[in-house]
Amino acid sequence: MDWVRGEKLGHGSFAMVNLAAPRKQSCGLPPLMAVKSCGVSHSSSLVNEKLILDELKDCPEIIRCFGESFSYENGEKLYNVLLEYASGGSLGDKIKKSGDGGLPESEVRQYTEALLKGLNYIHKIGYVHCDIKLQNILMGSNGGVKIADFGLAKRVGRRKDDCSGFELRGTPLYMSPEMVAGGEQGTAADIWALGCVVAEMLSGAPAWRC
Repeated sequence: MDWVRGEKLGHGSFAMVNLAAPRKQSCGLPPLMAVKSCGVSHSSSLVNEKLILDELKDCPEIIRCFGESFSYENGEKLYNVLLEYASGGSLGDKIKKSGDGGLPESEVRQYTEALLKGLNYIHKIGYVHCDIKLQNILMGSNGGVKIADFGLAKRVGRRKDDCSGFELRGTPLYMSPEMVAGGEQGTAADIWALGCVVAEMLSGAPAWRC
């Protein structure tokens, strides 16, 4: 898989995200993608994300994965996952641009319906996303929403003690009561987080103030 890294789009604790383009336009890849990269030595979360996205590839409400590759850059071996590029940024970006009043109710209904379809598919396949929040919901070129960032996702029913080397985490403002209490993180936690997202879409402010 031959591609070229472009400008930086963002970064997280362990990975960075850049634009990417295939060197040859006839290779079956879109002309513009996002590439998520991290050092091979701490790539377990990104490898997990790629494997899960492969299982969820048939759902249009979930960001697509086009494959993986390795590269050597600045003396470091990187693990790269090529993803669908969401040109509209995140849902969080859209709400910030809308001002203090949140989004129109018609848009909130549209996005909520799509997110419920995406979560239903994720749960039906047997996974919990574990980190539903505005920044992990991306806006596609057609104006629709897509669920992204499956680095913390896990199998339904898989407990902390079963996850060797896997730290169960989330974002505090979107965490359900059972997560805060250190209990089982099941599909209900994703629905709670979606409720927080819906409240934030309507009001323009987080559901909780800590």
